[in-house]
Amino acid sequence: MTSLAFCNTLSKRYGLNEYYKYTTGKEIKKHENDYINIDANGFRLPTEAEWEYAAHGGGKSKGYEYSGSNYINDVAWCYGNSGGKTHPVGIKQPNEPGIYDMSGNVWEWCEDRYSSNRKCRVLRGGSWGNSDVCTAARPIASTAPSSIVTATPGSVLFLSHSSL
Repeated sequence: MTSLAFCNTLSKRYGLNEYYKYTTGKEIKKHENDYINIDANGFRLPTEAEWEYAAHGGGKSKGYEYSGSNYINDVAWCYGNSGGKTHPVGIKQPNEPGIYDMSGNVWEWCEDRYSSNRKCRVLRGGSWGNSDVCTAARPIASTAPSSIVTATPGSVLFLSHSSL
């Protein structure tokens, strides 16, 4: 199940309107505003700005270098400590608002698109395969939506919902 389909499934479960438009498991159109229901009240990926705000601790920020600590090993699974694999969410300490793994473990998709053709989605957070670039504010990476990210058991998406 893709991240976007997961958002829609979660929306249905809570009786909310789906944010993403699909047909037979694929996005209807790839142009940014053609495949979303902007008036929906359902779950969606966070914008890059929303992700950054949450990663930096929101209104509880203590100004850490990483999301929740100045020490990467306290909060992030990355190249030096991951053993070359992902780990269950919640083993490392959370950031100030209580969100886990925002500085490592797996890259997180944002709603924003990046690139001249807008086919690439902004990724944030870093992954188990990166060294110390797993910060909230360092480089932006992107990839085409069809090339990565499926929801697997134990993975958690940081989702935005206006009524939560």
